[in-house]
Amino acid sequence: FDEDPLEAAHQIAAGEAHAISVGLVNGQVFLNNASLGIYPSILRAREAVYSRWGRWRAAAHWSVIRTFLRFRKPMKVTLHFNGHAETRRTALVFVARSAYQLDRFGLKGAEAISADHFAVLVARAETRRALWALAFRLMMGRSQAGRDYDFFSASDLTIEVHRRSTPLLAFDGEKRRMPGPFRFTMSEVPLRIILPPHRADVASG
Repeated sequence: FDEDPLEAAHQIAAGEAHAISVGLVNGQVFLNNASLGIYPSILRAREAVYSRWGRWRAAAHWSVIRTFLRFRKPMKVTLHFNGHAETRRTALVFVARSAYQLDRFGLKGAEAISADHFAVLVARAETRRALWALAFRLMMGRSQAGRDYDFFSASDLTIEVHRRSTPLLAFDGEKRRMPGPFRFTMSEVPLRIILPPHRADVASG
């Protein structure tokens, strides 16, 4: 919607209602994405830095650097979807339900989301050096499926994390420790939203 309140009100009045499927992970609702691995750790480090130094951009960048420097080894995960299983060693599993961030960083997955599926990205980075390379290519919009990450499309997904400690899960910018396995499903009741006329074509994404 437009940033001008009056124009936004006109857009709401002229907008159309659309039903969108909402993602669930172990019953927790998420609208945009959920992830396991390095990104939840970055959020945790960012909160610690913000509490000490305040919310400024350099602090956010430092939280990423700090997390990368502390990275030791990838997690081992098994993904169950579409009737088979895939086991990977990875620093990050990213499950998207919105195409916004995917498009922003030039990542694959918009078609899966339009088809009412989850876009599942599993980073191939297993070392600190590979993480730096991946982060650089993401910032430049040059990451590629098959080289930097593996891509899967699934309407129903279960992720097992093979570690003793309780994994940290991130969802829509929040984080929580949650015991696995992690079951990703679509909500039975869709969420109805109002889109302005010029955005009606992206209702499914």
